[in-house]
Amino acid sequence: MNHTLPGQSDLVSLFLVVRNDFSTPLAKIYSICELYLYQRTLNRPDCVTMMPFVNGIFILLVILAPGESVDKREMQALLAMYRKVLHILSEENNIPRAEELHNSFAYEEDNLNLLVKNCVKAQIESFKSNYFNSNFYSYEALKYAEKVRSNYFLFEIYHNLAINFRQQNKIDKAIENYKKAAVYIQKVNRPQDLALLYNNLGLAFFYNHDLDSAETYFNKSYRLYSDLGVKTGVAYFHGNMAEIFLARNLPDQALQELNKCNEVLYAYNNAGINAQIDLNYAKVYIHKEDWEMAHTYLLKSLRHALKIENKKLQHEIQSLLTSANLALNDTESAFQSQSELLKLERLLNEQDLELKLQSAKYGYEFEQQVAANQLQELKLQIERKKNIFLFIGVSLLLLFISGLFYLYRKIIHKNTLITRQKEEIQDINTRLEVLNSDLETKVQERTYALNSANIQLSQLNDELADSILKGKTIERTRLASVLHDNLGGIFTALRWNFMALDFERIEGRNKEILLKVKGGIENGYSEVRNISHDLLPNVILENSLIDACKKLEETLNLNEKIDFQIQIDPVFRFPKNSEYEIYLVIMELCTNAIKHSDGNRIKIHLEKKGRRPVLYYEDNGSSFPATTSTKGMGLQNISKRLKTVGVAFSIQA
Repeated sequence: MNHTLPGQSDLVSLFLVVRNDFSTPLAKIYSICELYLYQRTLNRPDCVTMMPFVNGIFILLVILAPGESVDKREMQALLAMYRKVLHILSEENNIPRAEELHNSFAYEEDNLNLLVKNCVKAQIESFKSNYFNSNFYSYEALKYAEKVRSNYFLFEIYHNLAINFRQQNKIDKAIENYKKAAVYIQKVNRPQDLALLYNNLGLAFFYNHDLDSAETYFNKSYRLYSDLGVKTGVAYFHGNMAEIFLARNLPDQALQELNKCNEVLYAYNNAGINAQIDLNYAKVYIHKEDWEMAHTYLLKSLRHALKIENKKLQHEIQSLLTSANLALNDTESAFQSQSELLKLERLLNEQDLELKLQSAKYGYEFEQQVAANQLQELKLQIERKKNIFLFIGVSLLLLFISGLFYLYRKIIHKNTLITRQKEEIQDINTRLEVLNSDLETKVQERTYALNSANIQLSQLNDELADSILKGKTIERTRLASVLHDNLGGIFTALRWNFMALDFERIEGRNKEILLKVKGGIENGYSEVRNISHDLLPNVILENSLIDACKKLEETLNLNEKIDFQIQIDPVFRFPKNSEYEIYLVIMELCTNAIKHSDGNRIKIHLEKKGRRPVLYYEDNGSSFPATTSTKGMGLQNISKRLKTVGVAFSIQA
């Protein structure tokens, strides 16, 4: 038998066992290592001299191993998508498009995908000014960023948290998170992001009224933007310096800085940026007490602010507009500005109330999220300490490994027991798989049988409905024939006999009674004919549904009091029995409309809605004829009759 030293693939496999369960106790790790060595030295005792060498390699693998492996192509795709979302949000200010891109991206369920997914959600919620939600997703992303050890996304997360806290006027927390973000961005080669961080950190100090610190960080961002040749970044610096000069009551210097900023940024036609620039111009002219120019720039700023629907910015502009109008003695405009200001204050108060409600709603979950992140950070620190203890422990074990050789046989015995248990478990699993397979087969057979029964039942229902419809048609035909042939013949004979009477010889009350009887016979004869024709109209027997309805429409429109419009979509093809039933319903609707509707336009149309035909009734009167009729079928009866032929019914009045 050929004995060899432990190969590289064997050592890597051993290392992976440990890495896949990093919370394994030190004794278990050592047992795995020693088990491997014992198996290698069973038939070759002199191989024990290689044990320190093998353990040394094992230690190096554990200590020097990187974090979770990441697919570079997948990382590039996710990073490209994330930066595209940031571009859409920051440069285009198009939140719906960013959400559409996020929702269309196929995320996996691994740590990297979940990290980017939560980062994107956090950015979108931040641009929506939903800072509570944004912070929630940021802390969720933080868990996965720690796992994949991504310095770039750790920077993005802390940077976004800092911006959110700054917008919530929690300046101390904002500065704290900005400084955390600075630690991670300096570990990656992205000077433009570092420049943006310095710019935002300067804003945080500015809102904290620390003008000197703000100017220091603004200058840091300016130097980086200048070296990189980023004109927009340099323009931001000039805009920020203009606000510092305004805060120091130096309007002339502020105006110079604003002009430099305006030369670059105004060409981008970004409503949010232009609104802030024009507002700063207005503030400068207010300091210079040039109210005409201030008023002009305030109106321009307001137009931009209305485009981006920024209520907070609109409130600030309207407040200054009120002062400007009063200074210009334009009391009417001042009153309008004050009215708008009160409306905006009410809206902002409502938003503040909503934010407080959100705070109460998400506060508990938010605190849990923060606690979970702190717990995870603590676990990571413990794991790092475990690595150190592992190194120390294994180093000590190298000194005693020769004296512990007798423990190998015990481990082999345990391994044998484990192997037997695994075989028993495997046998049980095999039996379970067979039982599951049989169960799945029976379930499939039962499902197929139920589906077949449902299909047969559906077919029987269709046949029954068709038979009922045919029976109704046959019965109507029989009744029409009986009325026309029998009762109609009786009335015809009565008419003929009355025509034989000589009414000139009959006088007085007898003549009056006979004339009334004759009129009743004429009416009865006419009613019998109408009923027989209504039961089985010849027009639907001799024509299609479309042609029959056209003729009915022409007949009804001979009377110009009501304009009837009857339309049948030509895409429908019904059996003759079904066309007959639909035609009768249309006739009934028209009859009810003539009797009861107070409108002058009646529209009945059969159209396709989805996959189902729908008969619509519409008039311009104040009542529904189908519901107000006392002698007609009524709405419920009409719906039932149409349902038998697969047509829905709808009233629009």
